[in-house]
Amino acid sequence: MVCEQVHEYRPKGREPVAEIPPPTAGYLLITLAQTENGKKDLGRLYRLLDIIKKYPGPNDVRLAIATPEGLVNLEMSNVTADYCPELQQQLTELVGEEGQLRFTPGFSNQP
Repeated sequence: MVCEQVHEYRPKGREPVAEIPPPTAGYLLITLAQTENGKKDLGRLYRLLDIIKKYPGPNDVRLAIATPEGLVNLEMSNVTADYCPELQQQLTELVGEEGQLRFTPGFSNQP
């Protein structure tokens, strides 16, 4: 058998189906305010990581430290979480009024 031409098979009367993109995870941005007490700030950072570890999930975690000079973004590779009401409550208590917590959901192709 010799093939001289190839074309995509499309049954008559059917439109091509658009490709559905794969779902993507969202991300959680946590902003902590730097204080004059470095030891206290480090303890807060460790507590934050302990809390996040209790809620493993698909969402990336990004951390920013608000300093007098501006925001400093910390690399948080391999740190992910399942954003849920319990995690939100614990993190909100930890970051306090000076900090910020923001979740940006990803795209899901689930109905």
